[in-house]
Amino acid sequence: MLTARFEFNSPSRLGRFDPRGRARGLAPATAGIVLLAVYSVYFSPVTVDPGLNGTSTPDPAVEVRGSAPPGSRFAVILRNGYSWTVPVNRGRFASLVPLFPGLNRIQAAVNGRVSAPVDVTGPAVTVADVTTAMNGECSGTIAVHPPSGYEDQEDLVVINLDPLGAALVRRVTTDNPLCHDCDAFRSGPNQFTLRQYYHGNGPFRIKFLAFDGNGKIRCHGESAELRALGPT
Repeated sequence: MLTARFEFNSPSRLGRFDPRGRARGLAPATAGIVLLAVYSVYFSPVTVDPGLNGTSTPDPAVEVRGSAPPGSRFAVILRNGYSWTVPVNRGRFASLVPLFPGLNRIQAAVNGRVSAPVDVTGPAVTVADVTTAMNGECSGTIAVHPPSGYEDQEDLVVINLDPLGAALVRRVTTDNPLCHDCDAFRSGPNQFTLRQYYHGNGPFRIKFLAFDGNGKIRCHGESAELRALGPT
C-alpha cells in the first residue's frame, strides 16, 4: 500500500544581517571565524547539480539534487512557473520533479537566492509500460516514476489532462479509504502530481478520481501495475 506525504511548508527565513554592525571584544582569529560563518549563512549560493542540463528523458519525472546555504531547512523548486517546497538536510536537497512535454527549466531558491537554471526536455509521450489512461468527461494519462521501489523509496504519480478537461477539474485524489492525505497538487495548467513512498511487498495499482468545483466526478483512471519490493 502507498501512503502519500508531501511538504507544503514555507522555506525557512533567516534574520537580516546588518553590514553596519561591528563585532567587539573578539580576537582577530575569532572575528575571522564569525565573519566566515556569516558569509556562509547569508551569501552561500543555492545550486542545482548541473548534470541534468541539456538532457532529455522519456520518463515523467527526474530527480533534481542541489545544495543550499548552511542552516537552510527548506528549498523551493521552481519549474516553468510552478513551485513547491522540499526539505534540506545538511545543506543538500533531492526531489523527484514532474516534467512537462518539451522544455522544463528547473531552478531552486532559498531566501531570495535563486540557482542557475538547468534545462531538461520532457517526453511528448511517457514510457508506455507505466502510462495508463484517465477516462470520462476529461481524458489524460497516469504515469508513475519509478514503477517499482523498496521500502520508503520516493515515487511520483504524474497525471496530465487534456486542456478542456483540466479546466473543469479542481481536485484529483485516490479512492484509497486508508489514505488520509492523497490529494494531488496542481503542478501545471493541465497537470496534477502526487508524491508518495513505497511500502510493503507485492504488486498493486492506484485508482484516481478527478472532481470539478461542485464535487462531481469528471474522470477516473487506474495506474499500471506497480510493485513494492519490501525492505532494502
